Amino acid sequence: MDRFTIPDEPIEGGIKRTVIDARLVRQEAMTIYWLLKEYEDVGLEPDEIRKLAEYRRLEDQKQLVKLPCKVGDIVYGTFAGRVSECFCIGWKYTGGGLYMICMDRENHQNYSFFDFLFGEKWFLNREEAERALSKK
Repeated sequence: MDRFTIPDEPIEGGIKRTVIDARLVRQEAMTIYWLLKEYEDVGLEPDEIRKLAEYRRLEDQKQLVKLPCKVGDIVYGTFAGRVSECFCIGWKYTGGGLYMICMDRENHQNYSFFDFLFGEKWFLNREEAERALSKK
């Protein structure tokens, strides 16, 4: 990000003051206004922006994972020739990867499966699961 303010600079015997060029201020006034307006229109406080910056840093370093669903969501599994309606009860990460733990709503049996099976054996809606089952 380009800086639009002039940092304090020590001058003459250690006295600090900000050096302002009035012509530059006039030229940049509307640019500064529109940048401030854009910032204010977002509606976030500075600490919220810092938090977003931290998320971005984590994402850039591949330390942030986007899960296909959250705990409590309904998911649909395709196995044993049928579609099972389950709900997500947790996520775990092991050396083998990330996997979801879910419970079948009908027989209360728990299942664990890797996240990469979403869209192949597990789905977020029944229609997709039935379509995948009919293709087999």
